[in-house]
Amino acid sequence: MRELSIVEIRFMDHLKKRGCPVCSASDEAVRLFFESLFYENVNDVGVRKRFESDSGFCAFHTRIAEKFSDPSGTAILYASLLVKTDDDAGGHAGKCRCCEVRDEAVGRAVTSVGKFLENGSLFANLGKNLLFCRRHFSMLSRKLEGKNLKLMEKFQDEKLKEIHKLLNDVLKRIDYTSKTKDFTDDEMFALFSAPKYFSTFEELNR
Repeated sequence: MRELSIVEIRFMDHLKKRGCPVCSASDEAVRLFFESLFYENVNDVGVRKRFESDSGFCAFHTRIAEKFSDPSGTAILYASLLVKTDDDAGGHAGKCRCCEVRDEAVGRAVTSVGKFLENGSLFANLGKNLLFCRRHFSMLSRKLEGKNLKLMEKFQDEKLKEIHKLLNDVLKRIDYTSKTKDFTDDEMFALFSAPKYFSTFEELNR
């Protein structure tokens, strides 16, 4: 068996986390990008030129950036941008760099899943509370074929049926006094995963 690449080794950590591992890898990449931007790269000339040429970030990633930004970094980036941006440009003009970071991370994650399937190690490394979101499972399905595609479809179908049953279990005994502590870990996984399964960046942007 060939040795795993650094990308694949890092992705294995996401296979143990709750929810979609591709979303997890994407979220981590975005977090690291913003941490690096505001804590290290805000004064980097190349980074700032790219930020200016793109007219900042898209609406979705601008909201995410607020979680990581600080007064100094925000002032440095946007003071320069306000000077260089044409008032008639109509807002965000270029390709959002953070969207690129997200898409690159998704591509690496989907490729890693495919390679783990090929060498037979994927299911041995999957965490109990894992479910691919609909969007990323669709992307993954388009890249797979034959036996590997059937294996993934079987895994996903079984997980969705399990979540459906758990949600029904919640409904059978829920009332207005119910608290989070009243539910099992598996039921909490179902309550967490069902909304995430259907969510997409496109829907969040509307």
